[in-house]
Amino acid sequence: MSTNPYLLHISTPIDPAALLPTAFQGREELSALFEFTLELQRGSASFEPQDLVGKYIGIELAFDSTAPRQLGGFVKRFAFAGFDAKGVERYRAELVPWLWFLTKRSNYRIFQQKSAVQIAEAIFGEAGFSDFETSGVTGSYPPYEYCVQWGESDFDFLSRLFEEEGIFYFFRFEANRHVLVLADSAASYTDSSIAELEYVSHDPGISQLSAWEHHFEFVSGKWGHTDYDFKAPTTSLLKEIDTVLTLPNAATFHRFEYPGRYTAAQHGEAKVRARMEAEEAQHSVVEAQGGCPALALGVKFRLKHTRYELDDGKSFVVTALQHSASQTSGYSNHFCCVPDAVLVRPQRRTPKPHVRGPQTAMVVGPSGAEVHTDEHGRIKVQFHWDREGQRDDASSCWIRVMQPSAGKGAGVLFLPRVGQEVVVEFLDGDPDRPLVTGAVYNANTTPAFALPGSKTISGWRSRSHGGATNAVNELSFDDTKDAELIFLHAQKDEQHRVLHDRKDFVGNDEHRTIVTNSKLSVGGDTHATHTGDVLTQIDGSESSKIAGDRKEKVEGADNLEVVGDALQKVGGELGLDVGSKMKAKIGQELHVDAGMKMLLKSGQDWAAEGGMNMHLKGGMNVVIEAGMQLTLKAGPGFVVIGPSGVAISGPMVMINSGGAAGSGSGCSPQAPGAPVAPDAPEAPAAPKEITAAADAEAASAGQSSSQAANAPTSDVEVAESSRQAEALQSASDDGRPFCEVCQE
Repeated sequence: MSTNPYLLHISTPIDPAALLPTAFQGREELSALFEFTLELQRGSASFEPQDLVGKYIGIELAFDSTAPRQLGGFVKRFAFAGFDAKGVERYRAELVPWLWFLTKRSNYRIFQQKSAVQIAEAIFGEAGFSDFETSGVTGSYPPYEYCVQWGESDFDFLSRLFEEEGIFYFFRFEANRHVLVLADSAASYTDSSIAELEYVSHDPGISQLSAWEHHFEFVSGKWGHTDYDFKAPTTSLLKEIDTVLTLPNAATFHRFEYPGRYTAAQHGEAKVRARMEAEEAQHSVVEAQGGCPALALGVKFRLKHTRYELDDGKSFVVTALQHSASQTSGYSNHFCCVPDAVLVRPQRRTPKPHVRGPQTAMVVGPSGAEVHTDEHGRIKVQFHWDREGQRDDASSCWIRVMQPSAGKGAGVLFLPRVGQEVVVEFLDGDPDRPLVTGAVYNANTTPAFALPGSKTISGWRSRSHGGATNAVNELSFDDTKDAELIFLHAQKDEQHRVLHDRKDFVGNDEHRTIVTNSKLSVGGDTHATHTGDVLTQIDGSESSKIAGDRKEKVEGADNLEVVGDALQKVGGELGLDVGSKMKAKIGQELHVDAGMKMLLKSGQDWAAEGGMNMHLKGGMNVVIEAGMQLTLKAGPGFVVIGPSGVAISGPMVMINSGGAAGSGSGCSPQAPGAPVAPDAPEAPAAPKEITAAADAEAASAGQSSSQAANAPTSDVEVAESSRQAEALQSASDDGRPFCEVCQE
């Protein structure tokens, strides 16, 4: 304890004569708030005690042989403490640093792309404080992609960030103010104005110590941690470091934690080193007492002339300091120190809050965007507690979205869209590690199927990007008893790709309506079996081209009616075999032209009749042969050639006398017109390839949206088909050709 005379002075925002200091106690520690208690007595001037709360009181400890010691703080609490022996009013003021006021602010908010120091600077500025220095922070601290203050006070939030990064702090006192100093290296330690202190056992002076206890503690000999980066999922981020201390079996006592909260190896190494240094700072600690007013946090001194040879002549740095002073008994202190080579990293005393269960949030994006994502399928959200977000693409970091399945180029992908409400969980309860795990409906985004009316319907419905609210793709399942239904709706196109077999089974009817064109390409054979009727109506034209043979068998009747022309061309031989009768009716002319021969034979009778003229002509010979009798008849005359002779009869018969041969009309059959070549069918468009290139193309291409109506076969169409079947049966019974559906 110092016996040197001194004076305890204060400066307040009130009349200097209102309060007189009588005693002072206080405690300071690295990386902690100081607490000072000032004992006061009433002076001659009046004052209002409440006027001092929140105001700064400066303290000066004045000594004859050394520079005055400046201290001070803001009044946290001011209290009337009774009367002294002389009946004078006593008061007590509790002083704290300006940093303490941050314990009175709490928040839920998000910081993005800011380091711990940058976050601190932002919070200090918001609170209106500028008495801080960051020049002592020399390490490299990458900005956090995403850092959440989760219901914590500003002070607790900053404390855990400093503790996590290994940044320590202390306060430097000046006249009527103090400055917060942030640091991360021993270079921030300063020399004491009294460079050397002597350890004596009794009655210490201003540069002497009355107590010196140096204790050594066993600490963990190894620290390690790791993390995971989904962008490099197979990369190990494990970082470990051994202590520099010499301890028995040190590496056996290994501390390990996860996650380390880093994705860069360099950052992980810096963090694990800070953990080890914080552990090592507890190994060698001195507790001492004395009366040197020059001691302060982060100040170095050298111990001299001590009988404890282990520490004699060595330098130490103050890490904690407890003051005691009064106007009557002098000044003394009790302090802790460590060897000045030790970097006193902060101990991690401030727990990180845990999120107790899932949260919901709204999906956000740039103005006008309906879907906002990155190459990893991540989205951005705004939480309901976020008062600073603007519901845009800066409201959060990119957040991964859980899918039912996720494989290399495979799995399920449903991206929540802007305006939807999603469920967000937090890995290990860490507010800095969000993960979207689902989505929920609300009053603005109502269920895909109206409830409770459609309570038996399950399925998927997605809305066209940029389209109307009723422009959707849908796959749904109706589980209503006896009305079960699987419904598929494509707002524009539908594509299927089956690399091997496809098999469909329809237990009852199939109805299909194609509004415009149908295109089919079959690389091999097509086999179709119909156990019932096949009814086909073509309102336009039909074109067919068969590169090989055509085989067709009709086991019943074949009816064909061609309203216009029928042109047929056979490049080889045309054979026709009719088992019963062949009937042909030609409204005008029949032209038959045989290039070589034309042979007609009837098993019994053959009749040919020309309504006006008939002309038979042979270019060389005409032979008319009858097995029994040949008759030529014209008008009343005739010639009969039979077994009994030749009979010629007529009103006048002239042989080699008079008359003249008649001439026929000749035979000039017209060649049939060439049939029109069939139109070549258009090849169907190939469905989308399942390749990375196709996926990349789809990712960059926009899709337009149109709506097509799908209607099942109507009752009128069913009735039309029935009439067609009746007409077919009637034509078969009457032997009439049938070519189309009867018209009303």
